[in-house]
Amino acid sequence: MSATVRQRLEELYRTTNRREYVRPDPLELLYCYNDVRDREIAALVASSLAYGRVALIVRNAGSVLDRMGAPTRFLRRASKDRLRRSFDGFRHRFATGAHLSALLLGAKRAIKRHGSLEACFAAGLDRHDENVLPALASFTRELRAEGACGHLLPSPDAGSACKRLNLFLRWMVRHDEVDPGGWETVRPDKLIVPLDVHMQRICRALGLTTRKSNNARTAVEITAAFKRFAPDDPVKYDFALTRLALRKDGDLDGLPGDILAGGPCACDEVGEALRRCYADRKLFLVPEHNGLMTNSRYQASLMGLTPVNMVPLHPPPFCLDAVSSQAAWPPGACAPTLGLNRPSRCY
Repeated sequence: MSATVRQRLEELYRTTNRREYVRPDPLELLYCYNDVRDREIAALVASSLAYGRVALIVRNAGSVLDRMGAPTRFLRRASKDRLRRSFDGFRHRFATGAHLSALLLGAKRAIKRHGSLEACFAAGLDRHDENVLPALASFTRELRAEGACGHLLPSPDAGSACKRLNLFLRWMVRHDEVDPGGWETVRPDKLIVPLDVHMQRICRALGLTTRKSNNARTAVEITAAFKRFAPDDPVKYDFALTRLALRKDGDLDGLPGDILAGGPCACDEVGEALRRCYADRKLFLVPEHNGLMTNSRYQASLMGLTPVNMVPLHPPPFCLDAVSSQAAWPPGACAPTLGLNRPSRCY
């Protein structure tokens, strides 16, 4: 199976890891920063706010970066009082202006001490470390030095998967059509997969992990599994896997493969409508709680659609392979109603 999974991963990377599929995503905010020192600050802000509805993330992170202008210059000139005034009244879900100011003050202090965020992170690196976790713990302790950042800065020391911090590292360390990169002191093979519930479900379906907790141990285990396919760049598939064609207009014409429609609206009427629109594609309908589609209302909000109209999702082709066998399905999960060999409702 490993050879097949590797081929499908590479195919998905070639077809989906494209800048045209980035929007909407906070990553899009980084592309206007040519200076790496500006980009690393912008990436820290955007990744720290990367939870909740994607439209809200992009709007709020963009608002912060607009107020900052050139991030490096802004932090260099900003006093503690100016930072507090600049972001007074700011709110992003659980995060307040005080939390954001504390994070930026921590970044300002780290840059003053080390010269850049990259140098600050590199100070915690050891060539003997298996991955970036020890350096990430040191980095977050530096950033917290100016006060409580609240939910904006998770703690590797507490065993958190630190999805947003690992996302920050992916953006800054990797360099391809999607990830802008810029950091030269961190090797891509030391990175850890940014783990959230969606990635965990996909990886469990693929047999890359049996763990149910979204914590650091699970993230490390999944990263080790991906290293079998890409030893020098284990997080290269992250964008393609988690994108799953969640585009605001729901347009699937430019994307390869079959269509997975799910949620409470996965009914015959929806199937007929999609079949007319995409006559040349196989359409699989799945229930809301089958492991790949448990969060349909959240997916709908990402696409700008109501839950009633939420239909198109594009899974990696091998997910359909993985769930076609009952043995491949995680123990205790609701059995799927689709499969390449025995779909119960395939149009």
